[in-house]
Amino acid sequence: MIIYAKGESQFCNYIISSEPIDGLLEIDEKSWESAQINGGYIKKGKFIIAPSKPTGKNKFDFDKETWIFDQAIADAEYKASIPNAVTMRQARRAMFDAGIYEKVDAAIKQAGGTALIDWEYSNTFDRSNPMIESMAAQLNLTDKQVDELFIAASKVTLP
Repeated sequence: MIIYAKGESQFCNYIISSEPIDGLLEIDEKSWESAQINGGYIKKGKFIIAPSKPTGKNKFDFDKETWIFDQAIADAEYKASIPNAVTMRQARRAMFDAGIYEKVDAAIKQAGGTALIDWEYSNTFDRSNPMIESMAAQLNLTDKQVDELFIAASKVTLP
């Protein structure tokens, strides 16, 4: 099997043929197999296999021919890991584990009204609930700290 490619950069057209094709770059089978794992691209008329991808949030920089950390990927994956809601039991356990349960409980009881009703009778704790932002501000918690509490809460399971 012989693979032929045409193009420049990571966007190439590949053709598999048993015969040579004029005007196309020939890629040997071993290189093709490696490219299927790490990625391959054409640069200045040469087929280049990307180096092994390191762990973490990286993208390949075709100009520098290396993997680079990509904060946008890391941010998107982090944002996707934050649950929209957790059970009240999970929320309370996460707050207890973080050492803030007593403060939160006291602040909600002091606030009273719908905040107290939600705290005592809701089945879920929604990240978008305005009460969370209000309580976070009162307790000097950043958005990131609240997000971390939600992530921790989502990992709470029955004993």
